[in-house]
Amino acid sequence: MKAKAEQPSKEDFANMVNLLSVYSDASNRLTELETSANFSLLSIVDEHRAEYAQLQKALMEAETALEAIALAHPQWFGEDRKSIKTPYGTVKFHSGIKLVVKNEEATVLLIQREGEHNPEFKADDYLRKVETLNIEALERFDDSTLKKFRIERVREDKFSVVPAKVDMGKAVKEAAEKEAA
Repeated sequence: MKAKAEQPSKEDFANMVNLLSVYSDASNRLTELETSANFSLLSIVDEHRAEYAQLQKALMEAETALEAIALAHPQWFGEDRKSIKTPYGTVKFHSGIKLVVKNEEATVLLIQREGEHNPEFKADDYLRKVETLNIEALERFDDSTLKKFRIERVREDKFSVVPAKVDMGKAVKEAAEKEAA
């Protein structure tokens, strides 16, 4: 059976109600400001939408045409020259290498197996291991077992404030129930 909470003084309770009113009003006004700012941003962006689309298309078409010209003239790029610089920009070829792993699990197993059969091959140099605690499973232990693992069960009393707002779904449901009655 829960112990009955002490009743707050009328002054403290009135102060709490006033502060909740201030909090809810400020929270709702912030939401209105964010909505207004998002609407303003979309209005500004909408003014430039057609030009933006045209410019993106122009960039893509120009890049494609530039690549075709550069590929058609490999003699412009020597062994030691990978770019051509002009007052209007630079075109260049990049050479890079990346590793593509088609099946990571299989590769990990192969690396581990190589480490088992070849003492000079250090598999740990090529693998990362990530271990984290399974908190949900650990919650099943009693406090003495948790203590053995240097884990402490801590009770938290959390405080939060939720601004007042109309729940339109609830309002519609209540209105329907009143009509039915």
